Amino acid sequence: HSTARFLPAYGAYEQGSGLFDVGKVWDALSTNLKTDEIVSRAPVATVLSGFLATPEFGPGIYQREGFTAGTTRTIDIVFTRTKGQAGAKNYNLSWLGNDGTFSSADSIALPRGVGVALPVTVRPPAPGAHSAILRLQDQATGFNHYQVLNTVVATDPFTAENGYSVTYAGSGD
Repeated sequence: HSTARFLPAYGAYEQGSGLFDVGKVWDALSTNLKTDEIVSRAPVATVLSGFLATPEFGPGIYQREGFTAGTTRTIDIVFTRTKGQAGAKNYNLSWLGNDGTFSSADSIALPRGVGVALPVTVRPPAPGAHSAILRLQDQATGFNHYQVLNTVVATDPFTAENGYSVTYAGSGD
């Protein structure tokens, strides 16, 4: 369950989880829900990604370099459950705001204190920014215990085959 309403006219990178719903937040808080602490790590590819706190890595996939429309790659996001009950805990996985660019398994089991890699297939269907929020939902309670934004920027191919040329038609204001 989410306490926000996702707006389909906007990308996940533009709005996060969506429009805040005070009533849903209050209902969730009144259950005294205890969430697990989960952290994630995924590759980041930008000109400046070497200056991140952990160079070339962030919490979610962020690729501004090297993707063209139709390119397919598998990128791992490593999840670690740092607190909570001992043993493994199961989470359902879902993609919010996904235009088909991202796909993964439907569930993941996270033991406490051990990183688990989730292979994510990334295939942007068209040029432009593509983003989605990956949510980890507790199988027992149905509440989202963790979510992370993932974004890929794809370009048109700019190769010898197309004469190193890309043309767009349109008009300006």
